[in-house]
Amino acid sequence: MSEATYPPRTVAIVALGSLIGGFVLVFGGGMLLLRPRSSDTTAPTQALPPSSPDAGPPLADPLAVPSDGGASTTNASDPTREPSTPSTPSQPTSGDPPTPAAAGSVTVGAPSISRCFDAGPPTPIPGANCGQLAALQQHVASRSAAVAECARGAHGRLALVLDFRFSTSFVRGWGSPASTIARAGDVTSCVKNAVLPLPFAQIPHDHDRYIVILPIDF
Repeated sequence: MSEATYPPRTVAIVALGSLIGGFVLVFGGGMLLLRPRSSDTTAPTQALPPSSPDAGPPLADPLAVPSDGGASTTNASDPTREPSTPSTPSQPTSGDPPTPAAAGSVTVGAPSISRCFDAGPPTPIPGANCGQLAALQQHVASRSAAVAECARGAHGRLALVLDFRFSTSFVRGWGSPASTIARAGDVTSCVKNAVLPLPFAQIPHDHDRYIVILPIDF
């Protein structure tokens, strides 16, 4: 069988086509291999699930301050019980010092003895068996001018509770819940500063320690 012969022009066209096709194949494959794979290195962002209406209210902050400010309730069943939280005197809202109120009238009643104690075992003695402390009333009445200024124009009764001991000259005082005067805590602090210290050597007594309620009407 005789070999087929092709014209030189046809051979040249076939050779050129093969060269171009090989170049395109090699170049295209190289571009695909060298393409940056940024989509593989970036971590997909996970969408947060929507809040469920059944999740309930948010957890309470354990450090949050209660709305009532933590105020304690005073048990008024015993008028001689010392308050668990002493009242804090109110501060003036302006920078100017407060103007002292004019002294009004004040009436100091007879002290009512709640109970008393002898030196030694702390056995309480009922107030009816503790005698009288007339000199204590006279001492507080002698300070009536300074005591009257403590009310700052307010009217009402301060039931001042005094707990004192003759053997050690110890004394403390606080306002009874039975007080009716406004700002009883502030008035109590002022009255204590006005009547203390007590003249222990000038007060006749039969026992060592007394707890008394002293009514002061403004």
